[in-house]
Amino acid sequence: MLTYNMDVEERSVWLRATPNNAVLAQPFYATEAGLFYGRSHFATARTDKESYILFYTLAGAGLIEQNEQHIDRHTDIKRIALLPQ
Repeated sequence: MLTYNMDVEERSVWLRATPNNAVLAQPFYATEAGLFYGRSHFATARTDKESYILFYTLAGAGLIEQNEQHIDRHTDIKRIALLPQ
């Protein structure tokens, strides 16, 4: 299940793609990418999907919750979090 609140600025970009057979044959591939300038109510939640999610944080603050894992993202430096979904 996917739920989200796209509380983002107009300059944000969200790209989505449906992989073809050639892409599906690869060991990994991206189906979504985005550059989000999130506001205070931006949120996304996903369950029941066998995939990974990659966060690359440039600035700001946030919280990533997955299963029993919580990552507090208060940062003004670049950080990466790769989490299995």
